[in-house]
Amino acid sequence: MGQIQSSVGLISGINIDDTITKLLAVSGRPRDTLVNRNKALQSQQAALNELLALSIGVQLSTDRLGKSSEFKAITATTSNKDVLTATATADASPGEYQFQAIQTSQSSSFASNVLTSATQKLSEGEVLVRTGGFVDQSEKLEGLRGGEGISRGKIEITNRAGESRTVDLRFAINVDDVVARINATEGLKVSAKIDGDRIVLTDTTGQTGHLKVEEVNGGQTAADLGIGGIDVASNTATGEDLVYLGSSTQLASLRDGRGLRFGSGVDLHAVLRDGSTVESDLNATADGDPVTVGELVDRINKIEPTKLQAKIAANGNSIELVDLTTGSGNFEVTNPTGSLAEDLGLAQTTATNTITGRRVQSELQGPLLGSLRGGKGLGTLGAIDITNRNGVTTNVDLSSSSSLRDIVKKINDSSAGVVATLNASKTGLLIQDTTGATTSNLKIANTGAGTTATNLKIEADVAKSSVDSGSLGFQFINENTKLADFNQGRGVALTTISFKDSKGIKGTINLNSLKSKTVGGVVQAINDLDIGVEAKLNEAGDGLVLIDTAEGTEDFTVSEVGTGRAAAELGIIGTSTSLTIDCETKKGINSSQNFKVAVASGATLASVVADINKASGPITASVLNAGPNSVRLLVNSRQSGQQGRVSIEGGQTGLAFTTTTQARDAVVAIGASDDFGGTLVFSSTNSFKEIVTGLKVDIKGQSADPVTVQVNSNSNAVGSNIQAFVDQFNKVIDKLKEVTKFDEATKTTGVLFGSTEALRTEFTLTRFVTSRITGAGNLKSLEQLGLSLDTNGKLQFSKAKFQEMLDSDPKSVEQFFTTTETGFSARAKKMIDTISGVDNSILVSRSKVLQKQSETTLGRIDAMNLKLDREKTRLQKQFYGLEQSIAKLQQSQKSIGNIAPITI
Repeated sequence: MGQIQSSVGLISGINIDDTITKLLAVSGRPRDTLVNRNKALQSQQAALNELLALSIGVQLSTDRLGKSSEFKAITATTSNKDVLTATATADASPGEYQFQAIQTSQSSSFASNVLTSATQKLSEGEVLVRTGGFVDQSEKLEGLRGGEGISRGKIEITNRAGESRTVDLRFAINVDDVVARINATEGLKVSAKIDGDRIVLTDTTGQTGHLKVEEVNGGQTAADLGIGGIDVASNTATGEDLVYLGSSTQLASLRDGRGLRFGSGVDLHAVLRDGSTVESDLNATADGDPVTVGELVDRINKIEPTKLQAKIAANGNSIELVDLTTGSGNFEVTNPTGSLAEDLGLAQTTATNTITGRRVQSELQGPLLGSLRGGKGLGTLGAIDITNRNGVTTNVDLSSSSSLRDIVKKINDSSAGVVATLNASKTGLLIQDTTGATTSNLKIANTGAGTTATNLKIEADVAKSSVDSGSLGFQFINENTKLADFNQGRGVALTTISFKDSKGIKGTINLNSLKSKTVGGVVQAINDLDIGVEAKLNEAGDGLVLIDTAEGTEDFTVSEVGTGRAAAELGIIGTSTSLTIDCETKKGINSSQNFKVAVASGATLASVVADINKASGPITASVLNAGPNSVRLLVNSRQSGQQGRVSIEGGQTGLAFTTTTQARDAVVAIGASDDFGGTLVFSSTNSFKEIVTGLKVDIKGQSADPVTVQVNSNSNAVGSNIQAFVDQFNKVIDKLKEVTKFDEATKTTGVLFGSTEALRTEFTLTRFVTSRITGAGNLKSLEQLGLSLDTNGKLQFSKAKFQEMLDSDPKSVEQFFTTTETGFSARAKKMIDTISGVDNSILVSRSKVLQKQSETTLGRIDAMNLKLDREKTRLQKQFYGLEQSIAKLQQSQKSIGNIAPITI
């Protein structure tokens, strides 16, 4: 058993622990001296480290002053950040801008019919998602009146009962908006519609006064819309023609936005009546292709001004060529390269001196017929026979139609007992019987040898009350389509594609090296390959078709090179299949911007959702659980705005879809007021980059009033950076005063009192800010900029003096701070490096010395502590040994006392 020990001797009564502690305190005095010394070393090092951090802060502030971008800083503030935020770059011009958020962007979204569960089985078929080919477009107001556009404002309409209403058209986007806003004006009792290229107003009051249209507050909106000054004692008033070519008309807007196709050589070849020829390469100038109708006409007229003249035709919608020579020959125009004469409808031969082209100016609503069937048009139009379900047949002459809306109007004006509208997908026609009878099938047939009904895809003989043409193939992918706009604006990677024809001959094209980054550029590059593959636009108008012309035994293939993805994004990757091209069966690859999802028999709603999302196509899908035994398939376009517009059809799968959100662009008005709409700007997202140079605007919602964006040249940034330098400099000076102080009253000192390093640091800093600077422009000192030392050695900053200098000579101020090597910032960095740089600087070197001294002292302290621990153990052993010895002596005494005396 161990012995019981106590801090107080049980035998001697000595306080052992207290005695040992006092003995060790005497022995530990050298150790305590070292501990105090180490604390002093650590305090000095901590003070040095604080000075290090503060001096580095000085360098950071002077570094900012050395950046030229700080002197070009631009700030943008907004009066209502809950609606609109703005950011500016150095390219933005200072000023005040007014933006009004008219509408935010939206994506197309759809909901299916109700199903019982996500595992409900569907029928075999396919889900078709169309990403283009829509025929319900309406001309934006900017493109009307020969490219001069419409001034947006307010108009006042007075009906025949004498009641007047103001119609706000400040933010109307297109003619459909104009019509809708007139028709939605409460109490107006005047309806509006589009008839061809004009607006027609109809009074519905039944009264006999005048129908009037007037401007509001000096505007010209009514006049621009062709209805200004209407004042008639009639129920109907027809406005002026709004759609015609002008010098400012953009060529890119012609032919429903398909533009014109220029070749790489002669675009127009004319054989004149006197037998001479005129040839024109219209993009041979340094400016490239002409951009406007005015430029196109001017370039043609400069070729042979005494022989050939180009002008806008009297109908206002086409281009006309006039042979100015005399002779008995024919006047003939062709296009040796490109398709310009064909696009303009000028590729003709005539015995007269004038060739008038086809209509190239789009109509107010809907596409030209030449834009259908993939750009092939409907051919020569004739009449069709419509037999309604009451058995009555009506012959409808469509021969003079130039647009799809013309056809709709002619059918509806024919009293055939049917009504023609656009179908649900807005890609074609829907013919609906209105008789309510079932006596006869609904029949639509060609007449004679014509193919008009067939080409319109409405030829039918059905026991139903409607005929849907399906898509009429409006060409939305054409040779002028930019690769950046492909895939609903997601673009095409500019990588390399490999082709191998059916005889195994290979070729590649690099999209990045194409001169023209358009679909036409890709088509040309493929056709220039020395292999048996021909590329052209497909008949559906939604992509490309590649046709094998090598007639080899293998399939031809298209593949990516390396990690490229251009072939996949163009939709041409893969192996050829059997296609019908111009009524012939050929090997080919047909790309399409439309998206199809095959649905196998027995597939479930959940599996269709998985297939859609896995394909990473233009849509995403999810299942909505609407309640017990009630689920729907929800579909959303990946791309927002008009660019991301889609339609969806369920076919025979058992799925039917209803549009829940219409795709639309975000719209912002610039410079709008109470009376005028300013300029409208569109974006597929809620972000407007470079809405004006150097300015980006993001909208969060609609605003009833304009939001002011103030763009300022941010001289405050430079002033703030100087103030930051001053503040940081003074923090160093304050810290130096604190650590080097001597208090006469208390005889106490700072931890770095008498430190050479502290004194050198203060001297270096003060000498730097008071010295002259040369080689950095006209300014030579900080004092010229309003910076000076006070009596305490701290910097003072006169912002007024600095601002005066900045306003009077901003270039010199910038040079003073930013000049490489010799400017203030560069010199400051060198100065701070001497104080706190990594190598051999004042503070770092001293800190290293103190660290080493502290480490040495700590080692000695540890050794002394070990020695004292051993001494403590020795003393404890001695004291407890003493207790045992005393105890033994006492025991011996006791034993002697108990011995019985010896009797002698």
